[in-house]
Amino acid sequence: MPDQWQKSKTIAEASRHAWDGVRGAFTAERNFRVQLIVFGAALLLGWLLGLPASGLAMIMLAGTLVGCLELINTALENLSNVVSPAYQEVLRGVKDMAAGAVLLGSIGAVLVGLLLFIPALL
Repeated sequence: MPDQWQKSKTIAEASRHAWDGVRGAFTAERNFRVQLIVFGAALLLGWLLGLPASGLAMIMLAGTLVGCLELINTALENLSNVVSPAYQEVLRGVKDMAAGAVLLGSIGAVLVGLLLFIPALL
């Protein structure tokens, strides 16, 4: 293992590192797994209901946003724990704000789903 961080030399190497992060979050974070399952179910439901490509694209954007926010939340939580294993009020605020971003993104994704699925189901 190198003593210092090194920049990825190729796009392929950078992509491998990025996928390692996604895989790590999937393995360690229950919320990330649940969000991916809900995202997949929403896409499948949209496809089964015959939503137009624009509707499926909205589901994809909303689900991707939630997943990205969860990855950022997880990264900030992990970094905060390394910076200070002891409780610090300022880090609590950082963690709460990151979790709040996931919450707002999730609410937005649910609203997108409701706007798309309710008319399709009626």
